Amino acid sequence: MRIEQHVHNERWKLYRQGKTDQEIARELSIGKSTVTTWRKKYNLPAHGRERNKGDDNT
Repeated sequence: MRIEQHVHNERWKLYRQGKTDQEIARELSIGKSTVTTWRKKYNLPAHGRERNKGDDNT
């Protein structure tokens, strides 16, 4: 399924603003997994808190 160009552009805009997948999904009223799949399609790293750093107690 091909997404409409304006929706695609809005995802890019929000991603470039540093939004997380959850934030993008919420703003566009779509599922988080939809955003994650889109982001992975373009080999983009996730924004937000890094996991497994081991320095949460500092």
